[in-house]
Amino acid sequence: MTTHEPMAPFDEREFLVGALLESADRECRRIGEELHDHLCQILLGAGFAAKSVAMSLPQSSPAVAELDELVRLINSAAQETRDIARDLNTRAIDSAGLVDSLQRLVSRPRAGFVCRFEGSPAVRMPDPRAVRYFFRIAEEAIANAVRHSHGTEIVVRLTTDETGVHLQIADNGRGFDEVIEGHGGLGLAMMKYRAEAIQARLRFDTMEEGGANVTCSLPLKQK
Repeated sequence: MTTHEPMAPFDEREFLVGALLESADRECRRIGEELHDHLCQILLGAGFAAKSVAMSLPQSSPAVAELDELVRLINSAAQETRDIARDLNTRAIDSAGLVDSLQRLVSRPRAGFVCRFEGSPAVRMPDPRAVRYFFRIAEEAIANAVRHSHGTEIVVRLTTDETGVHLQIADNGRGFDEVIEGHGGLGLAMMKYRAEAIQARLRFDTMEEGGANVTCSLPLKQK
């Protein structure tokens, strides 16, 4: 007589959320590869062309300085595109690790905002998926703060204690109003889905002193 362990009950919502997150990661990776392989090359080609034109002109020409500035702007755009492409590529996040990826994320220029990272290189995540989802939550929380907070500063903190690993994204803006917190749009929904997928707790808080906090806590002992 053969006995079998009972099958775990099928959770349709968990399956659909997992499929949605995997699809989102694949699309991010595809867009990142397109940016790196195509747009970056076009920008670099434009920069070389502008530099060639500048070198063909007499150095006394006023156009030389203008072309040099154009080359600088194109090269800056190419570097920014590379950074965005790297952040979209889940493999790059896995290989760099969470701390390095977050440091690179906050270093990207954001008009009107100062963004900084606080954390310890000793923070260890349980698996690559947790690294990716923490990074995506930070990425979306920063983008949300830039779009909606009307603040000037964003701080990303990564800490660990006896209870687990904690990611906090804090800004000094207006906080979450009822519309943003109650409905939130796709960005906040994706943050919630990612936290749920790794059994982490996600909170959106408006602070008494002003500003918003997004906190994601991953317990050391998973259920």
